Amino acid sequence: MNDFSGYITRHLTIIVGAYGSGKSEISVNLALSLAAERQTYLADLDIINPFYRSADTAAMLKTANVTLISSVYAGTNVDVPAVPAEVNRVFVDKETYAVLDIGGEDLGARIVGSLRPQIEQCSYDLLMAVNPFRPYTDTAGKIAEAAHSLSAACKLPLGGFIYNPNLLEASDSMLLDEGWPIMMDACLQTGLGIKFATVMSEYALEHYRFLPADLPILKMKRTIHYPSDFQEE
Repeated sequence: MNDFSGYITRHLTIIVGAYGSGKSEISVNLALSLAAERQTYLADLDIINPFYRSADTAAMLKTANVTLISSVYAGTNVDVPAVPAEVNRVFVDKETYAVLDIGGEDLGARIVGSLRPQIEQCSYDLLMAVNPFRPYTDTAGKIAEAAHSLSAACKLPLGGFIYNPNLLEASDSMLLDEGWPIMMDACLQTGLGIKFATVMSEYALEHYRFLPADLPILKMKRTIHYPSDFQEE
């Protein structure tokens, strides 16, 4: 996994996104990469969706010296919408990196709004993960609408996009090129830029670069699995 610390200049990286954006997978992979440079927290604040959680990767994160903060109910069949009190650690320990995985779209983004006083005391980036191959963000207009809605729910301005084009098992590096016109149009409509792009490691060579733009590329490994992944055929 590539060391991504040179591209992250803020203490907090807060990741929001529409359903299917891949924000939890990005959050885990970003935290794992940042931990190579300094102590890193991953706060799993996806309190809306009990199935696709970064908390599922707890053992891997612990091995990589990433401190996971999540609901005490994560990984169980009990889903209680409550922010863990332990999250306050990420606002106090400012010599670390902290990645906040925010789920549940508008409803989940309200968590960010509730934490706004603490967040504004830190240096932070509020970033929207975008997968232009998902129904809710498959046009520039839909992306712009989602960006406005999420920013309003968070009560904070978005700092940019994370470009995360994928089709799960049908993915390849060419999706970056295919979704690019939609992302460029979304940037024009919103006035926001792209902080970085992602690609799964198995689809990109070691020195892979995205030729249409000089973007940092976070090479990811799949860490979060869906319940259907474990069903017998």
